[in-house]
Amino acid sequence: GLRYVFHWNNERVPEPEKLSATFRKAHVRLIANIKPAMLESHPLYKEVCAKGLFISQGPQPSTGPLLTLFWGGSASYLDFTNPATVGWWKDQVKNSILANGITSTWNDNNEYVGVEGYCFGGVPTAAVRQLQSLLMTRASIEAQAEYTSVAAVTQSSPAVEGINYPFAITRCGVSGHSRIASTWSGDNYTSWKTLKYNIFMGLGLSLSGWGNIGHDVGGFSGPQPSAELLFRWVQQGIFMPRFTIHSWKLDKPETSPWMFGDFWTNVFRSLIALRDVLTPTIFSMLVASNITGAPILRPRIYHEEPSLVLTDAVEDEGHPSHLDEDTSYYFGSADIVVYPCVE
Repeated sequence: GLRYVFHWNNERVPEPEKLSATFRKAHVRLIANIKPAMLESHPLYKEVCAKGLFISQGPQPSTGPLLTLFWGGSASYLDFTNPATVGWWKDQVKNSILANGITSTWNDNNEYVGVEGYCFGGVPTAAVRQLQSLLMTRASIEAQAEYTSVAAVTQSSPAVEGINYPFAITRCGVSGHSRIASTWSGDNYTSWKTLKYNIFMGLGLSLSGWGNIGHDVGGFSGPQPSAELLFRWVQQGIFMPRFTIHSWKLDKPETSPWMFGDFWTNVFRSLIALRDVLTPTIFSMLVASNITGAPILRPRIYHEEPSLVLTDAVEDEGHPSHLDEDTSYYFGSADIVVYPCVE
């Protein structure tokens, strides 16, 4: 179907609140994937256009909304530097998502790449591109906090039952974004090389102050993973603050822990059970990281002398002993070291 943000397909989902209630009874919380672009065919497009909430073609809003390619056709991007856009977005999050029992937001496709128009006050998009994703995510998390606060007092919605911390994910982010949202490394490719270099990306993000991060375990695009590749990915993925097996495979089944038969299903079940055991610890680490800035994932040189790391590295033909090739890392403090198998 077409990606109509905040618009329910009532033929497929006639009663969204009952759907979320069913998942909630199974202790599953839903998160809504929301995008900052609206197709021309979107039922709310004309309304939003009339309010002047889109990025415009020229410095003056009267030039009309800028059109660009998006999933499903031509679309316009919302301008979050416009306070009116922020207000409209927050209302939509509350009324279309939170009121239907979905507690979190997944702020996706918010890089604004290729969007070359003008924002609020006639400012070129290029000058504030990095702010759009930050302002979008902040609007979402503020809406969640406001809704949770009001509903907790009035008990007007099941969406707040047991929820104390508004949670949001963003695909794009800038400095300061880590204070309000989790992130991941985007649409990665299924390969052993990706498994290896996603570890370096995670360590880099962690050292840069973004604690709540992860990757699409098993790879998002490309071929299906082999049983061994998925096994190795899950083995180290359970130590990432954000752990999810997430994929989009053209003309192939999506990656799942039960796709290789009973033996591997039980293997993956045991690893995910370990993740469940680690979850309270990860939560405590996230709280501490938010307060102190200390990373959750730490390269070994964070706690060890570089010479010790080099001495411990495997030195075979074609596998030089270099610090920039060391994939092992500390999980939190110096108590657990993760040694991933990446080939």
